[in-house]
Amino acid sequence: MWWRPDQLDLVETALATSAAGVPTLLSIEGDPGQGKTSLVREVRERAAGRQLLTADGVESLVGVPYATIAHWPLPAPIEPDTAPFQAAQQVRRLVDRLALVGPVVICLDDLQWCDAETVETLGWVIGRAAGDRLLVAAASRPLHAPAHPTWRRLLLDERTVRIRLTGLQPTEGRRLVEQASPGLEPGLAARLLEHTGGNPLYLKALLAEHDPGELRVMDDLPAPDDVALGVAGRLDELPADTADLVTAVSVLGDGWVPVRLAAGLGGVESPLSAAEPGIEAGLLELRRSELGPQLRTVHAVIAAAVRAVLPPDRRRQLHLRAAELVEDRSAALQQRIAAADQYDDVLATDLAAYAAELHGRGTYREAGRFLRWSSASTSDAARRQARWLDSVFEYVLARDDETVSAILAEVEQASDPVRRALVTAGLAIVVRRWLDARRILEAVEPADLDRTDGLSRYRLVVLRGWSRITTGAPIGEALPDLTWARDASPADPAMYSYLIFGLGMARAASEARSGWRPADTSEPRSATPAADSARLAWRGLVYTVGGRFDEGADILAEIARRIRDGRAGLSDGIVHACLGYASWMRGDWAAARRNLALAVESRFGLHPMAAAYAPLLDVARNDLDATAATLRAARGAVRDAPWSQAVGAVGTAEVIVGRLTGGPAGAASAVAELRAVVGDAVDDPGISPVWAVHLCLSKIWSGQPDYVETIRSRWDFDASGLVWARPVIDWLTGLAAEQRHDLEQARRSLSSAAAAGGMDSMPFHRALVSDDLARVNGALGYGAAAKEARQDAADRFGRLGLIRDDQSAAGPEADVLAPLSDRERDVVGLLVEGLSYAQIARELFITRHTVGYHLSNAYAKTNTTSRHQLVELIRSAG
Repeated sequence: MWWRPDQLDLVETALATSAAGVPTLLSIEGDPGQGKTSLVREVRERAAGRQLLTADGVESLVGVPYATIAHWPLPAPIEPDTAPFQAAQQVRRLVDRLALVGPVVICLDDLQWCDAETVETLGWVIGRAAGDRLLVAAASRPLHAPAHPTWRRLLLDERTVRIRLTGLQPTEGRRLVEQASPGLEPGLAARLLEHTGGNPLYLKALLAEHDPGELRVMDDLPAPDDVALGVAGRLDELPADTADLVTAVSVLGDGWVPVRLAAGLGGVESPLSAAEPGIEAGLLELRRSELGPQLRTVHAVIAAAVRAVLPPDRRRQLHLRAAELVEDRSAALQQRIAAADQYDDVLATDLAAYAAELHGRGTYREAGRFLRWSSASTSDAARRQARWLDSVFEYVLARDDETVSAILAEVEQASDPVRRALVTAGLAIVVRRWLDARRILEAVEPADLDRTDGLSRYRLVVLRGWSRITTGAPIGEALPDLTWARDASPADPAMYSYLIFGLGMARAASEARSGWRPADTSEPRSATPAADSARLAWRGLVYTVGGRFDEGADILAEIARRIRDGRAGLSDGIVHACLGYASWMRGDWAAARRNLALAVESRFGLHPMAAAYAPLLDVARNDLDATAATLRAARGAVRDAPWSQAVGAVGTAEVIVGRLTGGPAGAASAVAELRAVVGDAVDDPGISPVWAVHLCLSKIWSGQPDYVETIRSRWDFDASGLVWARPVIDWLTGLAAEQRHDLEQARRSLSSAAAAGGMDSMPFHRALVSDDLARVNGALGYGAAAKEARQDAADRFGRLGLIRDDQSAAGPEADVLAPLSDRERDVVGLLVEGLSYAQIARELFITRHTVGYHLSNAYAKTNTTSRHQLVELIRSAG
């Protein structure tokens, strides 16, 4: 195929740039039939000698997580429920291995039909790469919102080279859809634009011939009537074997079809010869692959038109024959669906059984598709509705809120109260409106729950108990649901993490007076089976929130390793958020930055705990100006999901930031804005001992010194086993005495807190004690003591890397690393800890080459030339 010189120049630019160590995305965009596949083939030929990975999107597998890259030689298989952020690490390890030989080129064709998980995974790979000799060349029809948001953002990156072959630009396509059908939901609009390739005539014709409700429920979008008539005429002009081949290819779908399969279905003896007139007529295109020659129609609309003009009996026979010929069970079932022209309970049962298998594998979106088809084939009206609602719940489990939201009005009209509640509450959980979810679930009548099937009852009871726990309901309201579900049958593995966390937090809260000490914690962390990662993660969370930072960090680091290695799927940000928080409290701000940064990159938006601790990331980066925005976001998160532990975490961050930005007066007023959002829940010292301390700080500084006695009576710190408990009580007592103007008592108590070793486990708070002692000594006229305490505070803040307006950083290490970016600091910090390139790559979810790139920058910025020199420089400065 002939290409314009400017297009080939862009290909060469992408190849050269990536070979020079600048990771590059080459995006080839255009309508069907414009040569995208041929240009990808050109890229492959010009990349001869490089390490090559290829993948094609297959329309029938678009709902199967990671189906697009299932054939790649990854270090370990990727399970369907693995988050793309984790899956990207497997791809990085493969890229690292290939890069030992030479530059790596990944070629994707038909990206619009790649599964969403693969596309997002590759987005993470290219988005976090730096210094890698990596080129990702992807051919796609123009992408329209809401499809592949991560990828569409990458298209705007300065490292992306775009070749647009033809067709409407995305903005033009969306404008055309809006003009033709105002208010059409984004998902359906994107499907129509993809189906028509942005062809304005096709698009306007379809919207004129069908209303949105009809199009929404069609699995196979049709061809416009005029197109179908035109294709029928063109088929009549073709040789009989060519027409049969075109028909067979169209019946088999819109994607690439093995020639031998199409020939077998169409009864064509010489398929390659028969294909030539179809190619010349602009109906077919041919490609040769490692598995043999393949055919497809040049446009999905053409395939739809061919199917539309087939006589019903012949089309049904072809679909049934195709069901026998295709090897894939999913494809065979889809062919049986296409052949069905009436209710078929046998087919419905087969579809439901396959959906159950997909659900068991965690392939929820695909399970939803097959349950929806099962519903359409079911003759009994009540069972039909139940299967349809179950299909929508699968989309909830897949966190596909856009699809569910589009049909929510229809769901709300359903007569099944339990399944209706599961879908609507499930959607509320996905979008972090936990209070709404709780209200919906609690509104289900007991009689309705008794009448429903066992699986639906189990799901609702688990989610109801979990929602009560996470919105601050009394334990007595949540625990009966969770304990019933623990022993119930049938159970749903998809609810396991909700159940474990619900039970864990209920037990932790009920034992709160003992210092949040989870039971049954004797076995080594690494010895806990991977299948029990949710239970282990809960224990780490309880330890951390309860102030047992060393033990919590130990457990959560193990869970983070499992997430990193793909052995645990708890990747909504909470594990890394709490690990980052524990590291922050322990004074390991380098680890805090790494883990909190990972937490805020969560796939599904910030978990309330990740949002709550995000301001501490700003503090660890010495960027106090950014805390106002992150605190606003944190308040918004707990407004919609007022989990008591998240409320306490936001309050803790409020007090810390308030103290740093406004001194004691700032901390005194810090909690007021949070109280305006969540009400009196913020004043509960029973949330956790850590929050009790910070609540007490805020109360004391706002003129309520007697509140320290409330904390003494609420928490038995002596029995808690918390090493920092006694000196913290002395600190609070000293601050309370200062408020009462008993400065000598304040000095004694603060001096006692400073002298005790327990607060060294919380270096930031220990620095605050010296800061407070300096202020009290100054007020008493003890100038030398005040200066000594002030310097001690400055030294402690400096060792953390925190530079305050009224103090200069005492730690020279902060000056040594000051020129480095956040990512460079993370890499260098792990290097100093003795980690290898491979270990640093796994820890930061990047490649080894990216590690090397950041270290090269660090060497240049610190005037060092080797790992040894850089480490020695930092150690000598510290």
